[in-house]
This record gives sequence, structure tokens and C-alpha cells, in this order.
Amino acid sequence: MSAPSRRSLVTSPTTSLWPSGRPVWLISLIGLSGGLAALAVPFLPPVLAEAGPPPTAATAATAATAATAQEPSGEPGTPAAMTQTTEVSEPARAVRTSRAAATTPPATPKTTTSSTIPRPSKTSAPERKTPTSRPPAPTFAPVTVNATDSGNTRADVQAVDCPTCAAGSRIAYLAGASGLTVPVNDVAVAGTRTLTILYESDGARDLYVSVNGGADQQLAGLTGRGDWETPAGTTLRITLEKGSNTLLFHNPVGPAPDLDQFSIR
Repeated sequence: MSAPSRRSLVTSPTTSLWPSGRPVWLISLIGLSGGLAALAVPFLPPVLAEAGPPPTAATAATAATAATAQEPSGEPGTPAAMTQTTEVSEPARAVRTSRAAATTPPATPKTTTSSTIPRPSKTSAPERKTPTSRPPAPTFAPVTVNATDSGNTRADVQAVDCPTCAAGSRIAYLAGASGLTVPVNDVAVAGTRTLTILYESDGARDLYVSVNGGADQQLAGLTGRGDWETPAGTTLRITLEKGSNTLLFHNPVGPAPDLDQFSIR
């Protein structure tokens, strides 16, 4: 084929091959190729990434020209087919590349944060001191003394048996210069206490009481139960010192009742 004929074939391949227009099967084949290319687009980005960057338009044109020059002059359909394939594949590659770039999310840089929670320093708890036990506060211990006890000091008086008396006996004939001194020792706490006196008398008589040599306190008109066998009682407030004390019972001006028993509370 001459040079003018080759240029006419390259420029308008469809006119030379199919003067009456493209056949239906060719149009269907081109549509099927486009559909297959669209289905293959999602699977091509990894392959294209390994194969390297796609060829540019200039590279494709150079390859098409070289293929045309190598084809023998007696095969007119080969250059047209290669040229048409190049024109279809280039936009498809561009579309695939742009879709791959659009679907690939940008890499998010990893940031390393270190959070250190301060721990409270361990401090030793203050040592607890064991409270020192204090001795119990002293209290007054009640005292009970019989009038006829041997520890008492008698002055011109007489002890008489009395089975019905509280102490089983009593001090009688207390009058004038006579008297009975009763010691009260080991008093833990000083203070005012109540003295209870049990006595026997058949009529009204007076009794005087002196504490630690102090002034007399008079108990007047002690009538008793009307006999010398049945105890009666009376009370008197006295003040005791811590330690040893003495109580003096007497009647310097007349007879006193018989004395049975003494209690201090």
C-alpha cells in the first residue's frame, strides 16, 4: 500500500473497513468492554499501586506510533485497534486512580500522650499515745461503829447487855462529866457527812456531840421508844477531815440516853 493510502487508513479506519457504517456486534462489544471496565475499577487500585504510575498521554501516543510503524502494510485493522484501546484505557486509568485517591482516607498521625497520675506520698500516721490510766477518784467509805466496841474510850460509863439492841449491848449511865469517845480513822475524802445514832430511852433526854474537839451540837428531847430495850434513831450533819477524826458523846448538864450504834454515810 502506498503512503497516501496508509495515511487515509490511519485517519479514518471505519470508512475503509466498513463503508456502510459500524456493525451492530461491534457496538455491542464496545459497550460490553466499558461495562467490564467499570466492574473492574474497585479491584484495580492495589494492582495499579504495585505496577507503578500509569503512563501519560504522551507515552501512550509514542507507543501507538511505534506499534503502527512495526505493523506490515498488508494489515490495515491493527493500528486502528491499538489506537482505540489506548483512547479507552487512559480515561479508565485516570478514573480508577482518582477513585482510589478519593476512597483512601488520609492517614491520621498517631499521637502519644502520657498521663501520669500523681500518687499521694505515703506518710506515716502519727503514733497514738495510749492514754495513761488514772486511778479512780477516792470516795468516802461508810462507817458503822458499835457503842460498846473496844476501840472506843469510855469515861465513867458502863456497858450493858441488850439482846434486842442493834449491837447486842449498849452504853448506859452517860451524864455530867462522863462521856464516850469514838475514833473514825482512814477517812479518804474530807467533807460533810450524815451521822445516824441508835439509842434507847424511856423519856425525853438531851445528847451533845463534839467532832474533833469542836463546839458541841445539841440533840434535844430524844424520847426513844419509851423503854430501854427498843432502839430509836436520830441524825446529825457533821464535817470530817481526811484521815483520823474523833466523836465525843456526852451531856454535861443532865442524863443522856443510852447509846447503841453509830453509822456515818
